This record gives sequence, C-alpha cells and structure tokens, in this order.
Amino acid sequence: MDFKYKKQRPIALVDCNNFYVSCERLFNPALRFKPVVVLSNNDGCVIARSNEAKFLGIKMGEPYFKCKKIVQDHGVAVFSSNYALYADLSKRVMSVLERFTSNLEVYSIDEAFLDLSHVEKDFLEDYAMEIRSVVLRELGIPITVSIAETKTLCKLNSYLQKEVLKKEQSFNFKKGLKGHNIKPKVLNVPGMSMNVFGIKEAYRDEILKLIDIGEIWGIGKKYASFLKSKGVMTAYDFINLDMEFVRKKMKVCGVRTQNELKALSCIDLELSIRNKKSIISSKSFAKDEVDLKVLQEALSNYVARACEKLRDQKSVCLSVGVFVRTNPFKNGGEYYSNSLVLNLDVASNSTLKILKLAKKALDKIFRPGLAYKKVGCFLMGISDVDSECKQMDLFEGEGLIEKQDFDSKLMGVWDLINKKHGKDKILSLAMGFNKKWQTQRGLKSNSFTTCWDNLLKVKI
Repeated sequence: MDFKYKKQRPIALVDCNNFYVSCERLFNPALRFKPVVVLSNNDGCVIARSNEAKFLGIKMGEPYFKCKKIVQDHGVAVFSSNYALYADLSKRVMSVLERFTSNLEVYSIDEAFLDLSHVEKDFLEDYAMEIRSVVLRELGIPITVSIAETKTLCKLNSYLQKEVLKKEQSFNFKKGLKGHNIKPKVLNVPGMSMNVFGIKEAYRDEILKLIDIGEIWGIGKKYASFLKSKGVMTAYDFINLDMEFVRKKMKVCGVRTQNELKALSCIDLELSIRNKKSIISSKSFAKDEVDLKVLQEALSNYVARACEKLRDQKSVCLSVGVFVRTNPFKNGGEYYSNSLVLNLDVASNSTLKILKLAKKALDKIFRPGLAYKKVGCFLMGISDVDSECKQMDLFEGEGLIEKQDFDSKLMGVWDLINKKHGKDKILSLAMGFNKKWQTQRGLKSNSFTTCWDNLLKVKI
C-alpha cells in the first residue's frame, strides 16, 4: 500500500501532567510537591500518581492494600476517583486550547492535538510556551506541549519531556527526604525541546535512540515483545527495519508508525467526534452480592447511563446485552461468567424499552446462590437516529411510527429535566433510591466545579 503523505506542518500535542492528581491539587495547594495518588472504583487500585509517589515505588495499577504501608510511612495523600470533577476541568482545558487553533482533536480526557499551520516555524517554541502559560494561569493545570511533524513524534517528545520533569521532581523530593544534595540524572538530548519540528535528521535519530520500543505510540506489548526478540530495542532500530518486513509482520499500521517516526505524516487529525459503535456500562460491586433484586437495581442504573450516552450522540440501538461475573475467590472456587444478547423489535434509545429487555436477559443468566462481583450491560447495533429506516410491522403499521415518536418525545423531556434539575430527578422505579450497592468512594474530594453545595469557601 502506498501512502499519501500529508504536507509537513507543525502538530502540537498538549498533555496534562498527571491529570487526576493535578485536579486534586488544584483545590488543595498544600498537596503540591507532596506524594499523591488517586484510586479506581471502590478504592481498589492506583490509577494516577504524582511524580513524588512514583519515586516512592508506588506502581500504576497496583492494588491499594499492597502499597498501604508506603502510604502510611510517607504521608501519601490518597483520593477516590472524582470523575465529575476531572471531566469538567478537562472541558475547560479544551476550551482554552480552542483559542490557539482552528483545528483541534480532543484525543482523551487529558490530551489534545492542535494544528499549528498558522504559526511560523521560528515562533513555534514561543507559541508552545504561551499555551502552557495560559492554561496554567487560567486553570492551574500544568501541561506538557510537544510540537513535531507527526502525531507519533509528538507523543515521543512529550514522553521525554515528562521523563525529565519526573527525574527533576523526584530529585527535589528525594533531597527533602534525605537532607543532602544528589545531582539528578536528567536527559540531555541535542535539539530536544518543546518543539522538534524541522530539526536535523541526526538530532532526531539521537532522540529515537533513547526511546524503548515499548514506549512507541501504536506498538503494543505483543509487538514490542516480538520486536525485542528480533533485536529491535529502540525506536531508532525500528525505523531502520526493512519496510517490507514491517508490512509483513505488523501490517499497514506498523508501516504507518515507521513512517511517522521518520517525520512523514500518515495519521491526520480527527476533528469530529465519531459516534460509538458499542456502549458498555458496568462497575464492580464493593462487596459481593447474592440477591437478584440488587443486581436488577444496579443493572437498571447502568442501562440508564448507557441510554443517556446513546441519546447524547443521537443514536439508536438494535441489540441489548447483559453480563454477570462472580468473584473467583468465593463460591468455593467456582467461577461463573455469562452473558446474553437480545434484540429489540425496532431500533430504539428509550431507557424504558431497553431496560425491560435487559432485565429479561438478566433473569435468564442469573444463577441463585452465587456471590456476584459484577453486572453490566452493553448496547450494539448502533446507528444514527436520523438515518434509521422506520421499521414497519405488518399488523401495527403507522401505529408503530406514532409509538416511536412518543418514545422520542418522552426521552427528550426526561433528559431535559435531568440536565436542568440534576441527575436522576426523573428515573425508573427499577433504579431504586438507596443504592447501597454503589461504588465505594470514601476518599473522594468535593465536586468543586459542578455542585453549588461543594463550592470552595475562602475565609477573608
């Protein structure tokens, strides 16, 4: 396959540093320069760490109970995940970034790619520093800005900049712990800065020699393991592989990554958000549940969330799936996992219709007497609501269209009330009220930006 390479233009990657931790520090300045971690649902595993916490040896994805001694010995600040806060601050960051470009790709909650074609090459470094300065000044979120010819090179440069920052901050933290001066080992790369756009090929090669093959964006663990078995240890080794070998072993994606590392742009910015082809909603229980009614109530809430997402992207679905899993460490070692997919007669995004089918599926796969750790739903057969053909029934005829229109208007009012007056002001009775099964977040910070009652109070 021959690639149609894009004309060389500067692309910037803005990456919020340790984003969840930065959000927590924003409303508690006393946490700056101190070790901080954020936990997953039910306070199970570590999903975000400050550089100081990384230095202490706390690993990403590590179960919280395994690092509790480190937390206690070093006074590590621990938070439950506060997704409402993180999502709101993410929107604010992206809103600021939109001022600096007419073409913005929101890549994830804490990353975005910017087209900087409008900026002259000699001013790219200053422009990147201005972006970083404005975001920090207006929102208090520290970011890394990386500029290069391709998205893959942006990712690598961002990684190197964070490695430098991590080593410097770890040094300062270590100095505070030990009380003596130890020189930090930082990377010293020719030509490496916020902007590597248009640097000499020799300088780029020196940068690529520092990148482990497993750190390359687009190369997963399996490919990294395979390449290392062939003696390909760094990004520099990878770009010097024969292209036909890469094409044969890694298909077109491998060749695309190789060319991107050579500063040949193959991956364009995605300026529009694509609708999801499937939607999953589920969480693990804080404690194992054996009661079918509890599973039904939890499932009803997950279905409601999934249907909200479905309507937000103006879509309908044709299939509803439900799955359950037991705790592998309970039930005498017996592990049970099952799922079932049922089809709607007519594609819909009605919470009430989809919920009715989901509960029917749960009843069929539920086995009494087992301790269940997780239940969830997934929606498939998703299509755009406007392009969906009105499926007719031989006996109902136009009456079916009237029912579909009624469902659409009902869900519209449902969403409008909930958005205006608060989450779940309108809900199905099956969703319950006490919700004792809900995710445990005993260490969660306040919803400082999304709840009037949690606004930060400052004494004057």
